[in-house]
Amino acid sequence: MKIAIAIALFVLTISLSSQTPKSITYQTWKNGAWLNDSREVNSFDASGYVISDMQESWTPSVTAWRATVQNSYTNNAAGLPLKCETIVKNDNANTWDNLSVRQTTYTAKNKIQTSLYQGYYSGVPQNNTLDNYFYDLNGYETEHQSNHWSGSAWVLDAKTTYTNNSQGFPVQHLEQKMVSGIWVNQTYVITSYFAADKISEFLQQDWSGSAWMNSSKGVITYDLFAYPMTYEYYEWKNGAWIQTYRITYTNRADGRIDYIVYETDNGAGWENDLKLIYDWTGVPTGIREFASDESSPAIYFDFNGRQVEKQSNVLLIEQKGNVRRKVLIRE
Repeated sequence: MKIAIAIALFVLTISLSSQTPKSITYQTWKNGAWLNDSREVNSFDASGYVISDMQESWTPSVTAWRATVQNSYTNNAAGLPLKCETIVKNDNANTWDNLSVRQTTYTAKNKIQTSLYQGYYSGVPQNNTLDNYFYDLNGYETEHQSNHWSGSAWVLDAKTTYTNNSQGFPVQHLEQKMVSGIWVNQTYVITSYFAADKISEFLQQDWSGSAWMNSSKGVITYDLFAYPMTYEYYEWKNGAWIQTYRITYTNRADGRIDYIVYETDNGAGWENDLKLIYDWTGVPTGIREFASDESSPAIYFDFNGRQVEKQSNVLLIEQKGNVRRKVLIRE
C-alpha cells in the first residue's frame, strides 16, 4: 500500500498545483468502518505559504491525536522552502529531537538547483545525500542527479534524464544507476497528458538486463474542468495488465479535493482500503489561490449550454448533480 500512496500523492501534487490544505486525515477501513490512523496539519504565514507541517498519529485509548514528527520551513520571497528542519517526538524523554535538515537552492527562475539532505548524529548535522538538477535554456528540467556522501566527497549514485514536450512537461524519463563506473538502466517511464500538467496516463517499464519489460501503469481521468475524478493503477502480470487498486476523488465546487478513497482488489471484488480527508478551513485565499486559473479571459455558460453575459473579475461556480461549471474571468 505504501507504493500505491506514493504514486497517488505524486499525481495529486501535479493536479493540485500550489494549493495546500490545512490538514489531511488518513483513515483505514476496518470491520466495516473508517477509523482514524494519522494526519498531517499545515500552518501558513500571512502570504499563504506553508511554514510547518505536523505529522500526528491517532491514539484510540485516549481518542486523541499524538504529535510524532514536525517539519519547519524557511521560505524565500516566492514562498519556496530554502530550509526544512525535521524534529521527532521522543515519548520516553518527552522531548523533541533533531532528525534532519534539508537545504534547497534555486535558479533565477525559481527552479530547484540543489537539495542537500543532512541527518543529525550526536546532535550534529552530517552530510547524507545531495541532489543536483539541470535545465535547458527554456528552464525545462533535463536531468536530475543523486549523490551520497562517502565521508570525504560526494559520490554520484543515480540520474534521471527527461525528454519534455513543447510545454516543458516530461513525456519520457529514464532512470539509471551507477555501477562500477558504468550507467545501468533501471526504469523507463512514458507519460501522456490530458491538458497542460494534468497527467492522463503513465507507463513504467523496468530493465531486465537486455530489454525493457512492462511493469506498471496508471490512468487518471478528469472532469470538464480538469479536476481529477479517478486514478487506476495496473501491474503487468503473466502477459496482461491487472488492476490492483483504484482511487476515487470527490471534489468541492471550487475544484479542491474534499476526500479520496483508495480501493484494492481482494480477489472477489473491490474493498475500501484507505481514505484521505482534506480540510481547507482557514487556508489563506486570494490571488495566489487561483493564480493558475486567472491568467486569461473566458466565457461561461449555463447548464443548458447557453452563453451567459460576461462579467469582469468574476469567479462563477455552479453545481447540479455531477455537473459543475466554474470559470474565472479577468478583463
